[in-house]
Amino acid sequence: MGFALALMPINWLIESVKWQFLIGKVEKVTLKNAIQAVFAGTAISIFTPNRIGDYLGRIFILKKGDRLDGTVATIAGNIAQLLTTLLMGSVAFWYYSYDIIIHFLEWSPIWIHILRMLIVIIDSLLLLIFLNFPLIEKQLSQRFEIFKLPIIKHFNLLTEYQRSDLIKVLFLSLIRYLTYSMQFYLLLLAFNIHLNIVDGMMLVFLIFFGITIVPSIAVAELGIRALITLLVFSLVGQYTETIYEIQLVSSTSILWLINIAFPALIGGLFIFKLRFIRKNDFQGDSKMEEPLS
Repeated sequence: MGFALALMPINWLIESVKWQFLIGKVEKVTLKNAIQAVFAGTAISIFTPNRIGDYLGRIFILKKGDRLDGTVATIAGNIAQLLTTLLMGSVAFWYYSYDIIIHFLEWSPIWIHILRMLIVIIDSLLLLIFLNFPLIEKQLSQRFEIFKLPIIKHFNLLTEYQRSDLIKVLFLSLIRYLTYSMQFYLLLLAFNIHLNIVDGMMLVFLIFFGITIVPSIAVAELGIRALITLLVFSLVGQYTETIYEIQLVSSTSILWLINIAFPALIGGLFIFKLRFIRKNDFQGDSKMEEPLS
């Protein structure tokens, strides 16, 4: 359990580095301020549906950079994290496709091949769209000029990211994803849910996939996480006895406390540093600024 706790700062450090890189197109932010922004965003997001408050917590750390541009940069990072969760979840679906199709759904084996083919097609399309975000935005802007409209025009920021930038962001998202997935796996072991690392990580991938696609508020997410964890283990025929249910719920609850509740408490200390009103907000748009001290 101690190892799972030790991975928490690594998890959020990676997220801070990712956000610092993305927000650099709007305003240069030091790593220290990026960490504070990420924790502040977590504190605010815990009370909002699907953690949308995360954007507010982060962009209010900016000194002079355009906050709507900052929101777009933050969205880009969150999309990368979401894409990683969907891709890794689909890998887990592939891995457990036999158990799901044959044992749980009791369908014909032909559906295994259909499911795997759909996974390849969907994953390929998602990756293609993400890596071509700048090109897609540029083409839409040229053909329809919708990005000249108020608010929507801020999505022009996406054209400033190169494909290599998006690959870097996706890589950081993957490393972070594997970090908190390993936390979950270590907690399962700590509660005597003995799985080899491949089976265990694949189950964790499925659980995070389910948590991601179910809308929730972070403060109420704990119960949803527990239900999804039990459902996933039943789905693939793993540990359905009552004793294991208690251990599974305990594992997912402690992970929530480590990765959501505790960081939110830390973030509460940084909320007072947020700049909700700035002088330059009344002086027009601004772009790149000097690094924060």
